[in-house]
Amino acid sequence: MNDSPTVSRHTRFGDVLRLPGLAPFKNQLLLGPKGSPQNPFYARLTIGQLERMTPAWRHADLVSGLEFARQEAAAGQLRSLPLYTPEELREDPTRAKASLLFLPGKPGAPYAIIAPGGAYINVAITVEGLPVGARLHEAGYHVFLLQYRCGRRGQLPKPFQDMQAALRYITAHAEALQVRPTDYAVFGFSAGGHVAASTGTLNFGYSAIGLPKPACIVLGYPLVSLEERNMAVNSFLQLYMGRTWRSTLPPTYILDHMDKTYPPTYLWQCRDDEILPFHGNGLAFSKRAKELGVECRFRPVDKGGHGMGVALNSEAQGWLEEAIAFWEAHQAFVSDIRSSRSRV
Repeated sequence: MNDSPTVSRHTRFGDVLRLPGLAPFKNQLLLGPKGSPQNPFYARLTIGQLERMTPAWRHADLVSGLEFARQEAAAGQLRSLPLYTPEELREDPTRAKASLLFLPGKPGAPYAIIAPGGAYINVAITVEGLPVGARLHEAGYHVFLLQYRCGRRGQLPKPFQDMQAALRYITAHAEALQVRPTDYAVFGFSAGGHVAASTGTLNFGYSAIGLPKPACIVLGYPLVSLEERNMAVNSFLQLYMGRTWRSTLPPTYILDHMDKTYPPTYLWQCRDDEILPFHGNGLAFSKRAKELGVECRFRPVDKGGHGMGVALNSEAQGWLEEAIAFWEAHQAFVSDIRSSRSRV
C-alpha cells in the first residue's frame, strides 16, 4: 500500500486516472472513446456527479472498483497484456486498440474474463469491469478485463474476434500466468454481453477456435438479438453499425448460432430495461436455451433499468454471488477455492 489519496465519491474522475500506478492504464479506464469530447467532460466530474448523470451507475460500485484498481496497481499486480502479435498488428493496425487488463488470483485457479458494456461506443471497464472483477478477485479467481475494439462504425464482428484472441492468448500463456486454462467463465454486460455470448456460438465460439468449453457464461442485460426494437436500438443501428448492417450483422445474432453444445448460462435482466428490450433479449435467450436443452439460470428483475453492474442496493442485488455459485457448480475440477469456501 502506498500513500496515494484514496478514491471517494468526491474524487474527480480525471484525478483518479492520474493517481500513482493508474496512469499507465488511463486509456483502458477512460469513459468515452480515446480522444472524444466525452473524455475531458467526464474528467472534470466527481464520481458522485457521474452517478447523477447516469443513475444506474452506483457511485459506491465505481468507488470500490477504482480503489481496488488503485491498490492493485500500487502493488504492481495490475498488468496490461497484448492480444495480438506484431505480425497480426501489421495486418490490421486497429487490433492495437484491443488489450487485456490482468489481475492475478490464486496460482492454479480458474479465470474469469469480463467484457464490459458501452454500446460499442466505448468499453466501460470502470463501470462494470472493475467492480465485478474486484468481487471475483476477492474470491480467489484470476480476472481478465477485455478492452475490445469499438467507437467506429462497422466494428462487428471485430469485438468477437478480440474475444477469440483473448481466449487464445490466455490459453497459450496459462503456465506463465499461473492460470488454469479450463473451468473458466466468460462474463459480459450489454454490448459486452453480446461479445461474451459469442463464445458459445457455432461460428465465433470456443469450438470454432479449438479451445476448451467455458464452464459457464454469465450475462447481464445482454444484447443477443435485434428482433425487438425501440428508439435506443434504432439509433444504435443507424449511428454505429453503418449502412450495411442488414447484411453484416446476421452472423452476430446469438440466437441463430446456438445449439445444444452452448455452455451453461447464468443471465439476468430488468423488465424495465429502456435500452435493450427485455422480451427480445434476456427472455428470448432463456426460451432459446430451453428449446435446445441448454441449462440457463434466468433471473428476471422487475425494476432497475440498464447498466447496474454489481447492482448493490437494488432488486438485482445478489446476482453476482448467485453467478459465482453457478460457475463453481459447473467446474469439472474442485479447486482449493471451492473446497475452502465450503468449509467456512
